[in-house]
Amino acid sequence: PFSLDGTGGNEPGFGSPVAAPSANWIDAVQVVSLGSSAEYGEFTGARLNAITRSGSNRYSGLIEYWTTKSNWTGNNRGSLAPNLARQFKPLEVLEQWDTTNQLGGPVLRDRLWFFAGMEYFKYARRPSAFATTPRTTDEPRMLTREPKLFLKFTTAPIRSSRVEGYFSAFNSKGTNLNASPLVRPEALSSSDQPARMGNVSFTWPLGDRTLLETRYGDFAWD
Repeated sequence: PFSLDGTGGNEPGFGSPVAAPSANWIDAVQVVSLGSSAEYGEFTGARLNAITRSGSNRYSGLIEYWTTKSNWTGNNRGSLAPNLARQFKPLEVLEQWDTTNQLGGPVLRDRLWFFAGMEYFKYARRPSAFATTPRTTDEPRMLTREPKLFLKFTTAPIRSSRVEGYFSAFNSKGTNLNASPLVRPEALSSSDQPARMGNVSFTWPLGDRTLLETRYGDFAWD
């Protein structure tokens, strides 16, 4: 099981993790195993709870970009016979890049803070089924795109209390997933899997040994 600030991010059918926040938005990861307290519910193995970053009284941000070029793909076929080398042609990366942009800071100093981020991943490659055929201009390419958004507010109505809330949206879009020389253009398949997560929590210490915490979370996966 995987959760984001306590909100479960697994699809209900088979329990597979679906929530995929950017690693740059994670402040810590809590690993809970057997013997955990009741609020974590039933699970097997270990439960992972990702704790997201929050804003502070200092503005801070990040801009990140990485890419993989087509000619950066390695080739380990040197010892193969020519006919085998053609069959085991390396994956052809046509376009692969990812960018993350985020900013956090105060809205009202010592009272209200924000943290916001966006990420976009794009991955285009030549389907392996075309490895032994010459490339043509109308040849379909497999394409994966994953946009992600995250917005979180943290406030302290009174000095000893804390209220946090976030909204996150992400999508995994696939195009031409079954592309091959034997599949006609009208039979090419695509996928679109949008998901949304939200969470609001209130924490208030009632004494030296008592802590009141209320939490509401929502997860929707189409």
